[in-house]
Formats: sequence, C-alpha cells, structure tokens
Amino acid sequence: MNGELTRAALEEGSYLRRSLRSIRQPDDRVQAIYQSILIRRPTADESQRCRDLFAASPTAETDLIWALLNSREFLTNH
Repeated sequence: MNGELTRAALEEGSYLRRSLRSIRQPDDRVQAIYQSILIRRPTADESQRCRDLFAASPTAETDLIWALLNSREFLTNH
C-alpha cells in the first residue's frame, strides 16, 4: 500500500502536488484530488468528511491523497 505510486504522488514535486499549488480553497483542493485520483467528484458525505479532516489535521492533504490511492475504489477500478 505504500508502493512507488503512492510515494511518488505524495512528493511535493509530483504532478498532483504541483497542480494543487494554484488552488486555494480547501473544497476546490479536495475536488481536484478526487478527480485526479478517482476520476470523479466527491459525494456530499465525502466532501463533509474532508472538510472535517482539513479542519482537524495539518497533514490532511497528504492523508487524503494516501487514503484515496489505497482505497478499494482506486485499487479495483484504476
């Protein structure tokens, strides 16, 4: 679960991280992360959970990227 793809995506210089730099609003960042990894927008429930995560954790973006790359949805569909 912590393979090369995950490690590469989490690096500050990765394409995903570079593309997020210009996005300021947390909700927009979450949407961009979901679209980049799962090729879909987050559901209303997922968006709320992400808002809670971003409010509670200084590493929320890294945590979200890691979680999505290791999700059943990503592992079975992509």
